[in-house]
Amino acid sequence: MMRSSYLYLNNLRVHYLNRTAPGGGQAVILLHGLASNARIWELVAPYLADGGLEPLALDLRGHGLTDGPDGDYSFETIGRDLA
Repeated sequence: MMRSSYLYLNNLRVHYLNRTAPGGGQAVILLHGLASNARIWELVAPYLADGGLEPLALDLRGHGLTDGPDGDYSFETIGRDLA
């Protein structure tokens, strides 16, 4: 099962889901498309974890349970959130 939690990035409360691989593993960030959210990855994440990866699915700004601030939603801004 994916664990739901929050973190703060660039003064923005960001929701994410993650699943720990058995024995640990390399983290992989999963991004959703427009008008979607992190839950799109719930069926894929178990296979990634079984393959030794630790999937981390984010709700991008203004999507899912992440804050939707006024202002910029450009690829550059989203890129800064991810960095």
